[in-house]
Amino acid sequence: MGTSVLHIKTEVECRVFLFDEEKGIAKPGTYFNLEVRKGEQDLLFVSTEDDAVICFKSYNVEEADCDYRMTLEQSQFINVNAEVTDEEMNTGDLDGSRLFDLQGRLSGVVYSHDGLQLLKCQCDYYYEYHIKDGCKVIRRAAFRSCKNLTAITLPAGLTHVGVYAFFDCENLTAIILPASLTHVGDYSFFDCENLTAITLPASLTHIGDYVFANCKNLAAITLSDSLIHIGSCAFFGCKSLASITLPDGLTHIGNSAFSHCENLTAITLPDSLTHIGKSAFAHCGNLTAITLPDGLTHIEDYAFSHCENLTAITLPDSITHIGVSAFLGCTNLAAITLPAGLTHIGVWAFSETGIRNIVSHSPIFTFNDGCLIDQKNHSLLAFLSDKKQVSLPDCLTHISDGALRFCKNLTEITLPNSLTHIGDRAFNHCENLTSITMSDSLTHIGYLAFSDCENLIFVTLPDCLTYIGSGAFSNCNSLTTINMPDSLIHIGDNAFSCCDSLTHIFIPAGMKTYFEELLPEELHGKLTEMVNKGNVENPTNLPYYIFFDTETTGVPRDYNAPASNTRNWPRLVQLGWIVTDEEGNVLSQGNEIVKPEGFVIPADAARVHGITTEKAQRDGKPLREVIEAFLKDAKGVKCIVGHNISFDQKVVGAELYRLGLPDTISTAKSLCTMQAGTDYCKIPGYYGYKWPKLQELHYKLFGCDFEDAHDAMADITATKKCFFEMRKRGLI
Repeated sequence: MGTSVLHIKTEVECRVFLFDEEKGIAKPGTYFNLEVRKGEQDLLFVSTEDDAVICFKSYNVEEADCDYRMTLEQSQFINVNAEVTDEEMNTGDLDGSRLFDLQGRLSGVVYSHDGLQLLKCQCDYYYEYHIKDGCKVIRRAAFRSCKNLTAITLPAGLTHVGVYAFFDCENLTAIILPASLTHVGDYSFFDCENLTAITLPASLTHIGDYVFANCKNLAAITLSDSLIHIGSCAFFGCKSLASITLPDGLTHIGNSAFSHCENLTAITLPDSLTHIGKSAFAHCGNLTAITLPDGLTHIEDYAFSHCENLTAITLPDSITHIGVSAFLGCTNLAAITLPAGLTHIGVWAFSETGIRNIVSHSPIFTFNDGCLIDQKNHSLLAFLSDKKQVSLPDCLTHISDGALRFCKNLTEITLPNSLTHIGDRAFNHCENLTSITMSDSLTHIGYLAFSDCENLIFVTLPDCLTYIGSGAFSNCNSLTTINMPDSLIHIGDNAFSCCDSLTHIFIPAGMKTYFEELLPEELHGKLTEMVNKGNVENPTNLPYYIFFDTETTGVPRDYNAPASNTRNWPRLVQLGWIVTDEEGNVLSQGNEIVKPEGFVIPADAARVHGITTEKAQRDGKPLREVIEAFLKDAKGVKCIVGHNISFDQKVVGAELYRLGLPDTISTAKSLCTMQAGTDYCKIPGYYGYKWPKLQELHYKLFGCDFEDAHDAMADITATKKCFFEMRKRGLI
């Protein structure tokens, strides 16, 4: 007869599906999903806006003017995915197994009175269960979290499995889906982590959302030839799935459908495929190669992101669109060819990849000297090179979001004078970038544009700049100076947060009040008015390292406890420190004994470092005075260095807590000569090489001891000497 439209005269609003009589299946149509045949029926499935609906009462379909017509009442419909009501449970029939729970209540599997629906499994005592013959529907969450269930037999004639039906049945290992099955609800086998294999019947054309998600031991699945649709996250997190064959008629793979299938190594995409959703194969870390079918036009956002072992991908000539972060993090993808019809490449599409060669047949996109450029929009889409010094081409007006993100080799870059716009995160995590020459035409620096450029020392902003985005220079720990042109009208929140070394913000004369309104109060003290315009010179002899050591009243009960646990950490008796530049030139130093307040120095501790309570009372200074002097010298340094430095950091951190001061020391960036020298000294211990004492490390490096060990200043002087010798030898 061909395909016809079914008209339903009922109060239930439902869409219409087109039915293909030759194939005997419902076809996705313009409207809704409805399967019906001419003649008397005993089961009707209708898909409404959100739910699957079934009519169980017999009805008659008559052919009239090539249309199907029927009359049904509202009460004849049952919502398969709706929660089972108390009324349904009270009027339902318990199966033959009479079981009682721990409270003595009758429990078991409840069916509808007519036997067509399995409503609920009310206990977790079943290990294997055989669903009654004649049952056509398993309702919503019927076996949810039945954690002892290992196997279940579904009857012939079953047509519907409701949403969440077997959700979190973590020990279910086997299930056979009958040939009559037409509908499997979303999340129906979610978190069935011991399910190992499954075969989908030919009657099933759609796999819904999250159906097999997190089935981490599902290693084999057979898809039917009639399958046309795989829903969002259908196989998300199926970590044991190594390969899968997709049927020739498949047209749709939903968002994140195979995301985090970590062991998926091979998949063949059929020519019928017209849609691959966002993140469809994201984090498939062992996928090595893939060929996209002819006719596919779009690669959606994050489609293949973080496929670390992907080495080859073939883009068909039909591709016109590559989405945001489509290949982000594909670190072993070395080359790609862009087809002639490509018109759009999203931001971060090739960020953090191994791509160093692009062949472009597109007149819009060019690749030269590591720069992927959108000629139409005059923008740099990505910088794909390991070069350290770069000058960008003169044609550019925009640097796209994330274009140079994580370019860790980059140390210097010169921007062309044509450049007006730096996008969000454009230079984010360029951790070795020390120098950047800005464009004279630059007006916009985006969100987090230079964040985490931890070695960027100074920046000169152009006179026409109007906008600095939020967090633009955040976590630039080495940034010491920056100038602000009078053209600025917006500085975003946290633009300079955690720039711990920032000492001067140079502004035009007479504009202090204006910039105090633009900048947060904690930066007002760094504003410095300039009488003459000009570039800010790079300062020399900047503080880089602080070496420090402590002498204490003893040892902590728990070395892993945080500094905030002040009862755990001993009191500070002596603090010695040395501040140097990067080359080791001493810029400042201090060596102070703390006057005891509320504690005494035990005799055992005094025998180690020679400082008694009497000596400390006579020669010491108040704790706050010592700590504030230390913090003043520590301001702006890039790294804390010491021998067993984590102990010293927490001792000082605990004192900061006791004084009610912010703890900027115990979790700061540090380097430990004790840990760095372990493999070098090779001193045998119970569990391999033991950590060397400072005297042992010093003797290994220089062939001699040092004097006054266990004096804080003597120890830190020796530590500094060891550190720079280890750096010289390439040990650090």
